[in-house]
Amino acid sequence: DAGTSPVWCLCWNPSEHGTLAVGCLDGGLRFFTATGQQKSKDKELGFDPLSLTYFSNGEYLAISGTDKSVQLYTREGTFLTQIATCDSWV
Repeated sequence: DAGTSPVWCLCWNPSEHGTLAVGCLDGGLRFFTATGQQKSKDKELGFDPLSLTYFSNGEYLAISGTDKSVQLYTREGTFLTQIATCDSWV
């Protein structure tokens, strides 16, 4: 289910052409195809994502948000580790 929460951030995967990662203001991370079909079940982040980007040729996602941290995820949205913390939203 794509949900009805507002989209706040998004990024195309550079190595999986046609895969769009979307961060929503309900704390959800969603993945879509270029035709708008949801690729997998929603991932619950536990915070509202404010920024996300793929790196290492699309292998990983860095996501920052209202929890005042930057976290590392696999390209499928599996949490790996926290990269940094800040005093305010990142």
